[in-house]
Amino acid sequence: MKKIALIGFGRFGKLITKFIYKDFEICVFDNKLTKKKLDVWKKKNINGKSNIELLNEKDISKISIVLLCVPISSVKEVAKKINKYLNDETLIIDFCSVKLYPLKVLKRYLKKSTYILGTHPLFGPDSVSDSLNGKKIVLCPERIPESLFEKVHKYLSKFKLKIIISSAKDHDKRTAYTLCLTQFIGRGLEKFHMKEEEFDTLTFNELLHIKNVVLNDTNQLFYDMQIYNPYAKKMRKKLLKDFNDVERKLITK
Repeated sequence: MKKIALIGFGRFGKLITKFIYKDFEICVFDNKLTKKKLDVWKKKNINGKSNIELLNEKDISKISIVLLCVPISSVKEVAKKINKYLNDETLIIDFCSVKLYPLKVLKRYLKKSTYILGTHPLFGPDSVSDSLNGKKIVLCPERIPESLFEKVHKYLSKFKLKIIISSAKDHDKRTAYTLCLTQFIGRGLEKFHMKEEEFDTLTFNELLHIKNVVLNDTNQLFYDMQIYNPYAKKMRKKLLKDFNDVERKLITK
């Protein structure tokens, strides 16, 4: 069974592990993770399977695929830390919800002989249970041979994912509209103290659902997404301007 390194064992790292543990021997590295905590998680989520173990940083040199499931703001630190252990042609795959910044960082701080593939699964622990069927994932091939990219594409296809191939720039432009705005609105609704109401409506409950789902993500993810996506600020400003325009029209009636 092929070894794969997983750096970062947060909510998304755990989600990935549930789907790939049957295909790989997974070596996990996370500063907050102990063997006891990992064993408890394995027993609860994957029947205690033994092919998932804690990773020593130096052991990365023995592994040809490294998955980065770390916060956007941590990518630079992690890249600088693991670079000295990477072999030539090691494939680095990141899962950040922003693409321009992490791929730029990886290209700068990882040796040129490594391969880099940016990905962004357009789903998370709150929208996935036992199947990835029909879920979307964006692939941004940054520095990777076509033959290797095709192998990754084929592996992902077995989960019946809808695969979107994109440039990092186009990805960030589009997700500033779909993802950053949704997160911004959800946080705003929380600040507004939106809560369940007896006189509710379908659309009201849909807004409440957005707020609740957004709040399941960490504050760090929210701020990283807004700060490191270069198009997010412009999108927020436009939304606020449009809200103000609507308000002004009401006042002038």
